[in-house]
Amino acid sequence: MPARLIHTFRHNNAVYSVAFSSDGKRLASGSLDKSIKVWSLPEGKELKQLQGHRESVCAVQFLPGDDKLISASLDKSVRVWNLESGANEKTMSGHSAYLTGMACSSNGNIAASSAQDNSVILWDVPGGKASATLSGHKDYVNCVEYSPDDKLLASAGHDLLVRIWDVESQKQVAELGPHEKPIQSVAFSPDGKFIAAGDDAYGITIWNRESGKKTARFEGHRGSVKSLAYSHSGEVLASGSSDSTIRFWNAKTGELQATLAGHRNTVYDLAWTADDRWLASGAFDRTARVWQVDADS
Repeated sequence: MPARLIHTFRHNNAVYSVAFSSDGKRLASGSLDKSIKVWSLPEGKELKQLQGHRESVCAVQFLPGDDKLISASLDKSVRVWNLESGANEKTMSGHSAYLTGMACSSNGNIAASSAQDNSVILWDVPGGKASATLSGHKDYVNCVEYSPDDKLLASAGHDLLVRIWDVESQKQVAELGPHEKPIQSVAFSPDGKFIAAGDDAYGITIWNRESGKKTARFEGHRGSVKSLAYSHSGEVLASGSSDSTIRFWNAKTGELQATLAGHRNTVYDLAWTADDRWLASGAFDRTARVWQVDADS
């Protein structure tokens, strides 16, 4: 599965988050330089720069319709932006420590943020306010992710566990682990049957969501696994690491299919276009990159 670098986009500091619009024609990148940039594809031009966060932007996601963007920051806020005007339309606050991650439901109505206050907060995005706090983690929560059907939420972090929450009841329904070392990234498989968790022990554990059993361990990185993203086909699991590489794994067998080198430091985030043709990566080397993936080779 070869991949070719087609764009390198630059910030003034580390890039912590990347996200494609639903049509794949725009890429958003969030940075330690406190800005969010929006880029056109395939042209590669900077379309917009969103300013307002007072600290690093740790997560970005397009909302349905692609005319708005939601972001999370170490300034303890979650914000909604109008992409036409560049205006910050909503600012939601409630965490008492740095935010570390964010995920939004597919309909854009409920965002979930993870933080170093050991909690996950659910946000009513249209209402612009917190709707619930999920408590249970015993240490920093590093990442959060929705299941494909939006019914479940996975969160994980320094307490070595992946916790699974029922979004409607806001109750914890399962926990997976413990891992040997803190968990830095989680991802649901597209069919919702498996959860991948990347950790500081340089590996990825695959969990069966229903049984709660460990089904596989993918190893090969030489650093913490900071980011995970399943292709929409479910055939490939991409991982980004503090070893500066991106790796493609056969999601079913765990076979290493390719290693992408080019970033010069930790790869913090990964995102696929809906057709799995492009993969975006954000890294500590101050760049967001777009790779063209040939799935047939």
